[in-house]
Amino acid sequence: FFNDTATTEIYTLSLHDALPICAGKSEELIQCLQQMLALNRNQVKNMLQDLPVTILTGITKRKADILLAQLSVHDGAAEARPLV
Repeated sequence: FFNDTATTEIYTLSLHDALPICAGKSEELIQCLQQMLALNRNQVKNMLQDLPVTILTGITKRKADILLAQLSVHDGAAEARPLV
């Protein structure tokens, strides 16, 4: 059995900034977070008022990288860190 620690390490994803360029981008970020976190619109808007905020914990590096890419497309500045 091969154990690759790079793929099994557990990460936390935090959203640090959400400064949209225009109203359309803001809406896209809200929709992205709704889908990513299975939250309703008001829950996402409330979360965005309390930045920085941890949005996910206990995810793999691969999942963290995918979510970071999705957030960056919608002008959300996020960071993935290994859980210690």
